[in-house]
Amino acid sequence: TLGAHTFRLLAKPTAIPLVPGVINTVTVEPFETRMDQVDLQAGDSVFLDGVSIANSTATVRLIDADGVVCLPASNLTAAHSRVTVKNSGTYWLVLDAQDAITALDPITYEFAFYKPVNHVEVLTPGEAASGSLTVPGQTIGYNFNLAVPAQVAFDSLSLRDDLVWTLTGPRGVEISSVSFIKTDASVLNLVAGAYRLDVQGQGAATG
Repeated sequence: TLGAHTFRLLAKPTAIPLVPGVINTVTVEPFETRMDQVDLQAGDSVFLDGVSIANSTATVRLIDADGVVCLPASNLTAAHSRVTVKNSGTYWLVLDAQDAITALDPITYEFAFYKPVNHVEVLTPGEAASGSLTVPGQTIGYNFNLAVPAQVAFDSLSLRDDLVWTLTGPRGVEISSVSFIKTDASVLNLVAGAYRLDVQGQGAATG
């Protein structure tokens, strides 16, 4: 088959330093790959928010210094999961644009890369608890103890369908990822012991 071809060889010196928490606006050519780099420590958690893309689609991957894929290739604007890295070192965020929908229009996308840090608070049953998820992918945990078996119910004071809660205790997960606005009003019969109620955002939700 006759025809021309074009390619680039990307390496570490060509990677763009990635600043966590900043929305990046990028314009690329069809099928162009952008490679960003960020230094992470073992145990760091990361969250990718694919804000938008115009005139194309794009996939994204997170790869460590040994070439191990930590975040498999997925659509940029899909709902991504939080990832905790196992090793310290330089990581690469690789974004691959596809063909343009309209040939003469640019391909532009926006994304942000976050390093969410969890917080843990003490919860006193019966008292209102207030908190705020400051970055996407963050979890706030509320710890409490029951000295004796008890019946409890979650009373949502925030009408947020993009926030969910999970309750874990001596028997494992009692209830998982229930929306604040769709909370089941039924009573939970809990045994005595230590519990943790985790609050998370759906997708990139904060607050």
